[in-house]
Amino acid sequence: VEAFLAGLGDGAVAVLNPGGGWASKLWPPERFGELARGLRALGLRPLVSWGPGEEDLAHRVVAASAGAAVRTFPTSLLDYVELARRARLVVAADTGPLHLACAVGTPVVALFGPTDPARNGPFAPDDIVIRRAPACAPCYSRTCARHAGVMDGITADEVLAAAGQRLAVAREQGTHAL
Repeated sequence: VEAFLAGLGDGAVAVLNPGGGWASKLWPPERFGELARGLRALGLRPLVSWGPGEEDLAHRVVAASAGAAVRTFPTSLLDYVELARRARLVVAADTGPLHLACAVGTPVVALFGPTDPARNGPFAPDDIVIRRAPACAPCYSRTCARHAGVMDGITADEVLAAAGQRLAVAREQGTHAL
């Protein structure tokens, strides 16, 4: 992780994790690409993390970012923890990588749809949750016609604004500050 980050040069990074175990919890890769462009304009270097079977998804985010984002190497859990620990911000849906970032104290913007953030976290009071709750919420069914596509209702502008707010709080606290 250290060698990878050193190869990027100086600057703060934001980790974007577009993957997850359920298709209905995923935010569209094109939105992550749009977010990456906005984060780059804020002075962050967006890194797109990915797990097994998610390489194409990460590639789609990078392509949609128009050069703003860089895809990481295939990270193990320990690699991801170190990557998240070094990030100024992590943006992810309700997935393991989101929860690992929370565990190491990295500021997060969490994207939720069918599942309940009150149950799943993040639990740090300064972290931000953006949620589109479907009629069936909370729903823990991996496939449900009522919550299919609910994540599409979250806009990149909304997530970028939340990212700016979360970064401002971190700056004020002197933690993970830019």
